[in-house]
Amino acid sequence: MKTYIFITLLLISIGTACGVENQGIVWSADTLVIPSGDTLTIDAGTDFFCYGDIQNEGTIIINGLFQTDVDPESIVFDAHINNSGTILIGGTGEIHNYHGEISNTGTIINNGIYANSYGETYNYGTFDNYNYIFNEYPFYNHQHLNNYGYILNMYGLHNEGLLDNKGNITNCGLFINSGTLYNSGVIDSVVEHIINEGTIYDFDGTIPGFVEGVPVESNPYGHSMGNEDSITGETTTSNENVTNVTDEVPLADNVEVPEFPTIALPVVAILGLAFMFQRRKE
Repeated sequence: MKTYIFITLLLISIGTACGVENQGIVWSADTLVIPSGDTLTIDAGTDFFCYGDIQNEGTIIINGLFQTDVDPESIVFDAHINNSGTILIGGTGEIHNYHGEISNTGTIINNGIYANSYGETYNYGTFDNYNYIFNEYPFYNHQHLNNYGYILNMYGLHNEGLLDNKGNITNCGLFINSGTLYNSGVIDSVVEHIINEGTIYDFDGTIPGFVEGVPVESNPYGHSMGNEDSITGETTTSNENVTNVTDEVPLADNVEVPEFPTIALPVVAILGLAFMFQRRKE
């Protein structure tokens, strides 16, 4: 009888949609698999810690805190998040990749905070940023990174695919472009230069003279690049199988693109943001 009850509860916990209401933990020896068609929802005010492995083929909706970190019981440093489905980060949601490897072959839509601290991020799919990315460790883009928001790069932004910037990128560390970079927003290098080994097109945006290597090319399409134009093709996200979605998590087809200043933030403000994240880690 006890075994039957345990199995019943387990089946309920991994059903079509499950919400994490308090605190969720994936230990270093464990693997959480979210099948296609299933949804894991992390509610606002909830902390979810991953020390082990997560295989997401369905949907993860983050309205609270999702954090990869060191397993305090076994001192294991590497969590592995393999996403071939969809990860939606809501306006109150945060991903803190402190000690982990996040590999995306599906879709990540960020309307909150994506902090890549001591972990590594590998994007082989589509990563759409509508709010804020804080990058302090290697972030490798091999496919499509679309920035409509703000990226603060402290170290290790590597573009080997297509980076389409319509927002604001402030570079304070290593930024290497060996792929293609489309810019119709603002790219400002405060400390380090951008090393260009590929192609950079400036579509009436702003790239100050901080580019080393291959020169920046002008708009090859002969017109101003606006949000209504499409070079990279349209990315659509089906929400047929997504359940338990709140108004705090807009999907790709109804996200409002925020407006950003036409000049980069002052150096003092940038250092203040870095100090804030450093204090949170301590």
